[in-house]
Amino acid sequence: MGKHEIRPLSRKDWGIEMRVLTASVTGDSQLRLLFSDGFCGEIDLSPSFETKDPLRDARFFAQVSTNGLTIEWPGGIDYCPDTLREWCEAGRAEPTMPLRG
Repeated sequence: MGKHEIRPLSRKDWGIEMRVLTASVTGDSQLRLLFSDGFCGEIDLSPSFETKDPLRDARFFAQVSTNGLTIEWPGGIDYCPDTLREWCEAGRAEPTMPLRG
């Protein structure tokens, strides 16, 4: 018998498309997010910001909105909703810029 990789099932395995329903600013780089499955979490996104990221400006950050799928800011800045959910569950954002649009 060969080796088998064992991994936990993700929401995608169950056919669930994660969406961010609401986003409330709770600090200069913090949000409270409500997801389509009822989960609510808070996250500080600052670890994911680049050095000259416009999201570092609290006034710009406060312009966050939801678009039916995820959160976004002017100029097309957004985050993957599955990643946001994972970060909320973990209690921290990761500096992984390829996940941002």
